[in-house]
Amino acid sequence: MINQIDGPVLLVGHCYGGVVITEAGNNEKVVGLVYIAAFAPDRSESPDLITQQHPPEAAVDLYPDSDGYLWVNAEKYHKSFCQDLNPSESIAMAIAQKGSSCQYLLPPWKMKPFWYQISNQDRMITAENQRKMAERLNTKEVIELDASHVSLASRPDEIADFIIKLLHFLI
Repeated sequence: MINQIDGPVLLVGHCYGGVVITEAGNNEKVVGLVYIAAFAPDRSESPDLITQQHPPEAAVDLYPDSDGYLWVNAEKYHKSFCQDLNPSESIAMAIAQKGSSCQYLLPPWKMKPFWYQISNQDRMITAENQRKMAERLNTKEVIELDASHVSLASRPDEIADFIIKLLHFLI
């Protein structure tokens, strides 16, 4: 998909989408990466290994399916994933959630600029793990929001402003 875009690309990833943009970031068109409460794995590291360093509060609400993908218990989704949203907003998220695999490993690269948004009230990836990943990436800028794991839904204006500011930096 990156190759189909004319011009430079800024990748933004949330949660395990951070693993995806880490790998995709090797493409020469990519000019930077933004992690929004996301995993940013290093060499020989998986999201599961990162999570084990500081287990999140909601770890007890995760369960694997027969293929090893992790899911958030739908009945506990609001409490575990998006406690700062209206409970009715979390119903659609719980139903539409995608399972994530925490077993894959991706190669590292650290030659492009990084930015990171930390969610201080995250119950899926602890703020402590997010800070550790942001520090080792040598990020250009880190912002912290008093938000759940879905800061992009509960604090959309701040996330949009952050990304727009980065675009001005890159242009």
